Amino acid sequence: MNVLVELSGAIDAVVDTDPAHLADAEAVVAIHRQLQRLEAVATRASSAFEAAGTWTPDGARSAAAWLATRCRLPLSTARRRLRLGRALRDMARAEAAWLAGDIDAARVGALSDARTPRTTECFERDEAMLVDQAARLSHRHFSRALAYWSQQADPDGVEDRARALLDARRLHQSQTFAGTWVLDGVFDPVGGAVLDGALKRIEADLFQADWAEARARAGEGVCAADLARTPAQRRADAMVEMARR
Repeated sequence: MNVLVELSGAIDAVVDTDPAHLADAEAVVAIHRQLQRLEAVATRASSAFEAAGTWTPDGARSAAAWLATRCRLPLSTARRRLRLGRALRDMARAEAAWLAGDIDAARVGALSDARTPRTTECFERDEAMLVDQAARLSHRHFSRALAYWSQQADPDGVEDRARALLDARRLHQSQTFAGTWVLDGVFDPVGGAVLDGALKRIEADLFQADWAEARARAGEGVCAADLARTPAQRRADAMVEMARR
């Protein structure tokens, strides 16, 4: 297709450009905006590809499996792309904003998650407002605004989601062949906040101790690079200290 040839040529020109010539704020923002637009196009095309069944002659188990193999994507990424593509069919304003580069895949995914069978009517009524918030607000503030909207649109659904988050809590701890320990867990919002608060308090104490030690060793011009532990190491030590207490 000519349009893809033109796209490839345009990208080649950008690739051949010295990064130093693209290092100003305006260029960085513009590049990310075009990246978001291209991801939106890829998502729509992948969804149309799935619907057309063009992947079946290759013997793939699913369109997601085909994308993962032929496009060298993690299977989870392929599935997410197809899911968002299907969701866009019912979110015209979100689709337009993504194609314009005003919002990214993360915000589209959040909007899709908020549009449930019980909130469909409210979502159709408020989509323009929600998309505007997605385009204007930071990720954190948009997440809060969308959570508030979901609570108003479906109070019972909020309780169901809270229960599901609580039921999904888990913690796995395993020892490696080297004797080290690996933790992997998911906590519900309340339990996670309690754990996070306790860890941060202990980590803050450890940071003060590290800073005092570094200042005594390196003098008043001490900086973060002089500290004996990295933030990740302090968090690990904070968890051990929390267990000791």
